[in-house]
Amino acid sequence: MKEPTVRYRPVIVAGFLIGTGLSALADSIVLERILQWHAPLSGAFPLSGVPPETIVTNARINAFWGGVFQLAAWLVTVLGVGFLWHAGLERDVAWSTRTIGGAALVGWGFTAFTEGVVAHHVLGLHHVHEAAGSAVWDVGYLLIAAAIALAGWKVLRRELPHFGTRASG
Repeated sequence: MKEPTVRYRPVIVAGFLIGTGLSALADSIVLERILQWHAPLSGAFPLSGVPPETIVTNARINAFWGGVFQLAAWLVTVLGVGFLWHAGLERDVAWSTRTIGGAALVGWGFTAFTEGVVAHHVLGLHHVHEAAGSAVWDVGYLLIAAAIALAGWKVLRRELPHFGTRASG
């Protein structure tokens, strides 16, 4: 008699999406809103070193695109919760706090790392902290993001020894 198939992928996908959304929300809330460092388009629409009337216009542009980013982050988080809900309805899906937690950490770190590389380095849209030494802040952001993703990957590998192989359905 064949053993029943156990699937992990639905919980991993849900966790990854939830981590992605929460990473983007945390980035936007903490760095942009609370610390007021991380304006989304400050590379093109700076908030300092320009005439006061330009600052007001640039602040509005940055606020609008920050809101668009937050909406997208919220929608990805809701999508992840929807995937998790759907996974909970399936009998063959294995539930584990470590599996969803590890996947969420991978999503969080991957998203932060990707945003850091693309927005900070490739497109030059903004920096983590628009001040002297911004490159140091940007590199530190990437190192933290990579560490978070690696920690999540290690949790998944420990929980699911075949994670990352063809056998890890």
